[in-house]
Amino acid sequence: MRSSDLLCHSTPRLELLADLIQEYNTVADIGCDHAYLSILLARRGKRVIASDVAQGPHDKARENIARFSMESSIELRLGDGLLTLERGEAEAIVIAGMGGLLIADIISAGKHLLTESTRLFLQPMRADEDLRAFLYANGFEILSEHLVREDRRIYTVLEVQFGKTDRFSVLDCAFSPALRKSRPPLFEDYFNWKKRILAGIIAETAQAEKSGLQQEFAEKMQAYEAFEKGEII
Repeated sequence: MRSSDLLCHSTPRLELLADLIQEYNTVADIGCDHAYLSILLARRGKRVIASDVAQGPHDKARENIARFSMESSIELRLGDGLLTLERGEAEAIVIAGMGGLLIADIISAGKHLLTESTRLFLQPMRADEDLRAFLYANGFEILSEHLVREDRRIYTVLEVQFGKTDRFSVLDCAFSPALRKSRPPLFEDYFNWKKRILAGIIAETAQAEKSGLQQEFAEKMQAYEAFEKGEII
């Protein structure tokens, strides 16, 4: 198959992930689905362990790997999350294209297979705040965070490894300290988008007269506004 055929399946999210992982030689693609990221990585000279828990995506991944003649570079496995790996087997692990809560569950179930040097690259499609809260509470450090626009929406990619566990705030869960410090080009759009969503939630809870939630979200909005004013770094 022509290399141009792979470009039809590449996306800004996949390209960003591949760029971030460039320095690592052995990469695990957990929840590989049709293996497009795995193939992209293999084409860049990486040894890839691709796994999926579902038979259908696993079979489609096998078909695509064969179509691009990547059998020697990609080892395909069928199984549940990180449990398809040996401890420390991969230098970098990608868990992308799924909800933040599911990513947290996958990490929780396979945390014992990670080493101090294992680097995680996480790309949640939703529930990114829940994922950040999980990471902070479970001894992970968000080293960097990157933003990418795809189909009119901005997605985040978190680069994570074991680190110190500090106290964290509601603002840290919405925008990691690493993201607030780096402020990539899309940060303002990302911040404003999340602020609009929060404002809509506040309006809905006010109409429903849910006083407990109103207080929670009002405090969150106060943190957003304090950050905008430079009162919080």
